[in-house]
Amino acid sequence: MAVTGNEGGVSVERSRFDTDETGIETLLREYHRSVAADHRDFLARHATGYDFSPAEYVQHELEKDRSYLRENDGRRPLVVAVDGEEVVGCVYLYDLPENEAEVKRLYVREAYRGRGLGRRLLERLVEAAERDGYDSLRLDTAPYMERAQQLYRDLGFDTYEGGESVTDVPDPLLDDLVFMRRRLDGQ
Repeated sequence: MAVTGNEGGVSVERSRFDTDETGIETLLREYHRSVAADHRDFLARHATGYDFSPAEYVQHELEKDRSYLRENDGRRPLVVAVDGEEVVGCVYLYDLPENEAEVKRLYVREAYRGRGLGRRLLERLVEAAERDGYDSLRLDTAPYMERAQQLYRDLGFDTYEGGESVTDVPDPLLDDLVFMRRRLDGQ
């Protein structure tokens, strides 16, 4: 791993999936469980009767992450936050057509939140995307993730209409997703 920033004992670095596979998978499982719980709560309030299985969602999304990260290991930016030997945060890019990529799985373990690690992870990812020649980045986020939306806006992402998600989002959430995009390299 090439360290690209160490602050407060936690380094933020571009990594390879095969280098930190166990730590990254553990963190992604934690991420998906958290998102599934949030989705379940949202759906309970806004989509009565919708059949949503958190366990199936977690397993399905984790398999997709694992497959994509293995297939693209070292070729697409994956950035991790590491405290000693423990992976405590991550984010990666998912390739899209036309030299665009989607920001995926920005997550920081709860005990490490409030230290600016999400910002550092995303800043490193944007730097890596620019270095790798991407023209733009996009993402989608749930309507209830206001803090994440503010971070994205702070780092130059703007909302746009008509986006599509590469994540399998429960149907009742699709209409409420917030789509954001950032042009790179002054575009």
